[in-house]
Amino acid sequence: MQNVGTTYAIHEAVVNGRALFMRYITVSGGAIAKPGNYKVRIGTRISDVVDECGGFKKPVAKIIMGGPLRGTSVFSMDIPVVKGTAGILFLTEKEVSARNYSACIRCGKCVAVCPAGLLPCLLGNAVEKGRLETAKSLNPYDCAAHAAMCARRGGL
Repeated sequence: MQNVGTTYAIHEAVVNGRALFMRYITVSGGAIAKPGNYKVRIGTRISDVVDECGGFKKPVAKIIMGGPLRGTSVFSMDIPVVKGTAGILFLTEKEVSARNYSACIRCGKCVAVCPAGLLPCLLGNAVEKGRLETAKSLNPYDCAAHAAMCARRGGL
């Protein structure tokens, strides 16, 4: 399965002989002065993207390359845009939900909002109790966040 951008890049390379060197990315978040969609050369540093977007209007608490669900937190503005970069989020302290971990009370809210249709409460419980076969049966790799959590706690 290919997304539209990849399909277009293949067409440009095969039919027109043009290499992929530009990428449309979405720049968003409460900290950036001019959020929007920008055409950016691959290899451009995040700091240069920020300059093009008018800088910051508020202090940045977190930078995420990719989307809010599967993106990767980055700690340097010298990291370049790569061919897989779809967006960059510049989040303020208010937008970053930095809460302490608390025990699951099985309220079901995580199940209701999970875009992958997983059962996060059961997954977390299985991993915490070391029941990795049970966790595997709940398809944790359908969500990158759960896969990372499972890997940190002993792998699946």
